[in-house]
Amino acid sequence: MEQRVAALEATCGRIEAALGRLEPAIRQIAEDSRDFRKSVSGIETDIARMEGRMSGLEGRVSSIPTTLQMVVLVLTTWGAGAALVFTVVRYAQP
Repeated sequence: MEQRVAALEATCGRIEAALGRLEPAIRQIAEDSRDFRKSVSGIETDIARMEGRMSGLEGRVSSIPTTLQMVVLVLTTWGAGAALVFTVVRYAQP
C-alpha cells in the first residue's frame, strides 16, 4: 500500500512541476489576450472610420455625371456655339 501511495505522490509531484512550468505561460497568454482585444478594438474603430469615408465617397461618385450626360452636354454646347457663330456671321455683314 505504501508503494502505491509513494507512486501517487511521485506522480503528483510531476504534475505539480508541470503545472508550475505552465503557469507563467498561461499568464502570458492571458496578457496577450488582453492586448489582442485592445488591438481588435482599435481595428474596429478604424473600420468604422473607413466605412464613414466610403459612404462619403459613394455619395460623391453617385453625383458624377454619366457618359451619356457628358456627351449630351458637349453636343449641346457645340450646338449652341455653332448657332452663335452662325448668327454673328449672318448679321454681322454690312
